[in-house]
Amino acid sequence: MIKKIYKKLKRGLWTFKQPLAARPKSLNNPVSDLFVWRKSSKWQTYFDLYDIGSFYSEIPSKREVNAKIIFYNQSGFKINEHTVNLNPNQNRCIEISSFIKGEKETFGTFAVFHSNIPSIFIEHKSYLTERGFVSYKYNKNELRHYVHGNSDAISFLDNSSYLLGVSSFLKREYKLQFNLDDTEKYEFILINYTNKHQEVMLTFLDEATNKVINVKKYSINPNGCYLSHSDSNHIGNSRLVISSNLVMARPFVFRYGVNRNFFDVFHG
Repeated sequence: MIKKIYKKLKRGLWTFKQPLAARPKSLNNPVSDLFVWRKSSKWQTYFDLYDIGSFYSEIPSKREVNAKIIFYNQSGFKINEHTVNLNPNQNRCIEISSFIKGEKETFGTFAVFHSNIPSIFIEHKSYLTERGFVSYKYNKNELRHYVHGNSDAISFLDNSSYLLGVSSFLKREYKLQFNLDDTEKYEFILINYTNKHQEVMLTFLDEATNKVINVKKYSINPNGCYLSHSDSNHIGNSRLVISSNLVMARPFVFRYGVNRNFFDVFHG
């Protein structure tokens, strides 16, 4: 009985006023995830863009709608903006990496804000949110690998964006939901969806002995992200624990096969 009460109190402390994201300022403000883009001689990034609003309109609209895509570099600074026009119910595959200029920028974040917000969203006090699929090509492979949105991270009002992510009062641990295989290589991209700089610590532990293999520390700007590699010298399975004040420090994971031609991408 005492243990149950302790667990409830502990859980209450961790979750008190700690939502994953804050509410947008208005029901008319579109919401988006912060997606990851990559661009280099080996990487291309794509996004499957749908006119989400048309799915919820009883009477099909004949007017053209649009979606605004805003691009940020890894330091969180806006580097580009592009508006995509859509016919009602249309979907388009957008090559995201084609809008990133210069060779300095190799990865960062982007957000997609829709202009078409049906009245049914306002009536039900809901927010039109882009949580769709971003895909990647690697080493000119014909196949693209997909991953969906992770969180309600950012919103848009009066021609500017604002972040919705919430910081935790206490340090939190996020444990990767799979073990790392020493026959494969991994990259982890963490996004800061809050208004504050976030200090993040990645601890790699030996799966068999639970001993610390390596510790990496990063500072991530708001809107920004950081790319970290797995420890390449360790033999045997390992696991990753991420410590930070982010409510949920769930990373994008890029996993490579032995020959580095195969890869996969998913949330950890």
